[in-house]
Amino acid sequence: MKFSGETKVSEIALAHPGARRILENAGVDYRCGGGKTLHEACLHADVPADEILNQLRRNSELVDPEQTQWTSRPLEELARHIRQHHHRYVRDVSPRLRALLARVREKHGSKHLEIEGIEKLFGDVAREMTMHMQKEEQILFPYIDALEISAKLQSSLEPPFFKRSEIRFT
Repeated sequence: MKFSGETKVSEIALAHPGARRILENAGVDYRCGGGKTLHEACLHADVPADEILNQLRRNSELVDPEQTQWTSRPLEELARHIRQHHHRYVRDVSPRLRALLARVREKHGSKHLEIEGIEKLFGDVAREMTMHMQKEEQILFPYIDALEISAKLQSSLEPPFFKRSEIRFT
């Protein structure tokens, strides 16, 4: 996506990985103010639009173009990407971070009692993330796959137990 000062900030935030961080760091609101153009939003945030545009353009040059097209890709492809990249990352990193936190607690825990609390909170978050990812992989993503098949075949699909209304593609 090519963008300019006249592009809506919500469109920029949706289309470009990393754009949100640039906008947030600059104080540019892309959520509630997402209907504003980049120029208008930058004026409101009192930041130079040209500077933000340059940062956004540099960011978009660094990003693989395939990574920016999730809004137009099939949902099953997005679900697969989430499983293969994001879920794998969380599963790989969580044990390493737990081990590092344990080492920090062992070395500095007697002087910094808050480390034990941080370690417990991280463990709680890691368990919640693991359960959340399992629900996505066992319930949500298979249903998304079924939705895609149903849409291709233009057939109806029984609603999942987590939704009450029937979904029909005609």
